[in-house]
Amino acid sequence: MSTAPNTSSTLLAEWAALERLPDVPAGPVRQLAVHLDRSRIRLSENPDGTIVIESRIKDLPLAPGDRDSVLRQAMKVATARIQYSNTVLAADEAGAGLYLQRCLTSGSSAAEVSAAVEQLANEVDMWRASA
Repeated sequence: MSTAPNTSSTLLAEWAALERLPDVPAGPVRQLAVHLDRSRIRLSENPDGTIVIESRIKDLPLAPGDRDSVLRQAMKVATARIQYSNTVLAADEAGAGLYLQRCLTSGSSAAEVSAAVEQLANEVDMWRASA
């Protein structure tokens, strides 16, 4: 079995077909954004076949003191959850928002993408409720 990326299809295209997502173009799909419950979830497939799944949790305050307080609290929650979750807390490049991310290795299946998206959406809901 080859693990090289398939140029005629992508795992995201297979997942979109499995989930019967509307408005997904035919052929290779390298990025998708979907809404699940109240979360917008972005999926990106890298050339090596890994999938990055992410969703924004919240905006960060502009005031440095408030931002530091939010980040300290978020790090406490992330540290406490590390043994229960395979998501990672991240900030965007501008430092304007907090995200949860999950990465799937190359060779994952469309069913594994579905499970990871659902799990990430549940984690986002938990984070938003605790914020």
